Amino acid sequence: MMPRIERVGEKQLIGKRLVMSLVKNRTDELWREFMSRRSEVRGAVNQDLISMQIYKPTHFIDFSPSNEFEKWAAVEVNGFVPVPEDMETFVLPAGLYAVFQYKGSSSDNTIFQYIFGTWLPDSAFDLDNRPHFEVLGNKYKNNDLMSEEEIWIPIRHKDGATRRQVDTLSAVIFRKGSGRDLEKLKELAVTGWLQFQTELTGDNWRKLYDSLNSSSTFSELHEKAICIVGTVDGNDIVGMSFLVPSGNPTDIYDKDWSYIRFVTVDPDFRGQGIGRRLTALCIDAARDNGEKVIALHTSELMHDAMRIYESLGFRREREIGPRLGKRYWLYRLDL
Repeated sequence: MMPRIERVGEKQLIGKRLVMSLVKNRTDELWREFMSRRSEVRGAVNQDLISMQIYKPTHFIDFSPSNEFEKWAAVEVNGFVPVPEDMETFVLPAGLYAVFQYKGSSSDNTIFQYIFGTWLPDSAFDLDNRPHFEVLGNKYKNNDLMSEEEIWIPIRHKDGATRRQVDTLSAVIFRKGSGRDLEKLKELAVTGWLQFQTELTGDNWRKLYDSLNSSSTFSELHEKAICIVGTVDGNDIVGMSFLVPSGNPTDIYDKDWSYIRFVTVDPDFRGQGIGRRLTALCIDAARDNGEKVIALHTSELMHDAMRIYESLGFRREREIGPRLGKRYWLYRLDL
């Protein structure tokens, strides 16, 4: 059985989830609970059901039937308003998938033995650390031998590269952002922050997502800030940052300070020095503008970012109030 290889955009899901393992399988319980209330979900894209699994990065490396994972029963929607009580939202990130057309009982695990034991090792791909899911359409009949479904396995090229990656930082062109970039900046923000979805509660993720997915967030910031973008292949934006000049105080930034917002790098391009370069360019722009202080704030989720900021001379000023249920710190650099 050969799959089709497909790159898909992000999907917005509404549903219910449970933590389980193969030993303590709660799939029937999950689907009974969801299907009894499926009619409450508004704005479904189609009639298909989504069965999704979120595994820890080590799940398949140290595989055991007792390994716990998160399973969802969900549908794809075209927006998160309204969300039925006791249901949750999830943004399935864009990426590359191997899609298997499976016909047979859903309780027959030989298809997965084939995928992970035969097809994947012999293919040009490695397993990627993103959700796995199945699309259950009108031909799905659960344990019936004539049941049909699509099995979507997240993959990446074995050399660790994707078709969009570049080999060196020198291939990235940095320039000032313009109003024409705003929609791309919004898309980059959502893509770049998706990695933190599972670290936040459903309500807090929805607040963050709504802010990132709002055009006004970036149009208002663009009006008062210097926007810097990193591009490849002409105008494909893979990184961004904003320098807000002094005179724009907030609850955490003094009126005499400049500050950096939204340093973001496309996940396909991380680890290549783009985030560090975007931050350094903000520092240069602040010096050119005659700023005396440049600051930024970051959270306990941003370990790599903290190392970059500290290596560029920022020092931790103080802890500020929690945001989205996470600890945050204010960083400052005197220029």
